[in-house]
Amino acid sequence: MQNIVDNSSVFHFWANQVQEHASNQKRSIHFDTTKLYSYSLLIANIVNPETVLIHISDNSATTNKHISRAYSAVNHKNIIVCPTIDPVYTFDHKNNLDYFKREIHDHLLKSERARSGSRKQWTYNSAINNIKMYNDYCRCFKLRRKVLTIESYDLSKIVELNKKERLLLTKKKRVEKLKLIKDNNKKIKQWKTGDRVYLSHELPVFLRVNKDNATIETSKGANVPLSYTAILWRKVQQCINDKKCYTPDYNHTDKIGVYALDSIAKNGDIMIGCHNIKYSELQSIAQQLNYKGV
Repeated sequence: MQNIVDNSSVFHFWANQVQEHASNQKRSIHFDTTKLYSYSLLIANIVNPETVLIHISDNSATTNKHISRAYSAVNHKNIIVCPTIDPVYTFDHKNNLDYFKREIHDHLLKSERARSGSRKQWTYNSAINNIKMYNDYCRCFKLRRKVLTIESYDLSKIVELNKKERLLLTKKKRVEKLKLIKDNNKKIKQWKTGDRVYLSHELPVFLRVNKDNATIETSKGANVPLSYTAILWRKVQQCINDKKCYTPDYNHTDKIGVYALDSIAKNGDIMIGCHNIKYSELQSIAQQLNYKGV
């Protein structure tokens, strides 16, 4: 049977291993030998007298407080923060080492992009700290890996690689979106001709004219009176002609029916709330309404 003690004692007894078990009254925080739990989640593990693994993940506010207190209780030891803190299999070690590498890469990239000196220094130091944790982890579990140093990383290559990855991701998303439109082409045509057809919210925003009630309807279910569209079309044309974006200032709100216009891009795309409407859709409606400049 576990000893019932106050919260502070649970953390103190666990950190100093003065006994094998202890729990608070509600058992929201407790430990079993080297392993500390927040409710049923393992949040910290003393893997040897000098080293403690602490869990990193999305947690509740209470569990995050428990992790913070565990961190304070063992701040005299070597702390390694990682996803898997009770590693048993080779996969567990790979998962943790991959995590450190991602963190190093991401923090160096953020440091390179940071505008303020303090932000640049903080992210750079975070990268160095993750390099240390990577090397400490390998030593702790006697893993044969090349020792990492900050000199192992070429910032220019990291930035260039990130650009290529973002371009590939953008291309992949574009291909996926085109495939989604192609797969739903029949439904889109039916919806545009007035049929009551459900269109997935993953699809781009489409528009149709409801002449019966004199509105423009979006595929996301919003309706705008036709009387507002001529003014909006002129603003869109002006942005395209001037090759400039348009964003209403804080003292002026452009209303499109009950909705507020957020922005017009220089290519004619508009943003109204959650609706990102492509110029091609606006152009299609303008053609149907015989507006100038189509």
